[in-house]
Amino acid sequence: MMFTRRPKTSVVKVSAPPAKLVKLTARKDEIARLRLADSDGSRRRELQMMEDNRLR
Repeated sequence: MMFTRRPKTSVVKVSAPPAKLVKLTARKDEIARLRLADSDGSRRRELQMMEDNRLR
């Protein structure tokens, strides 16, 4: 039976940063865009108009 020698130096472990999911990034961007759009009330007016049209 043959045994291999282990290296005397420690193995350097490099941890890769976790990959961001595109879906989550897009969702955060969408939320930020909606906040900006709603700052002047345009998004609120758009939602109100959609709701009014749905009820007719």
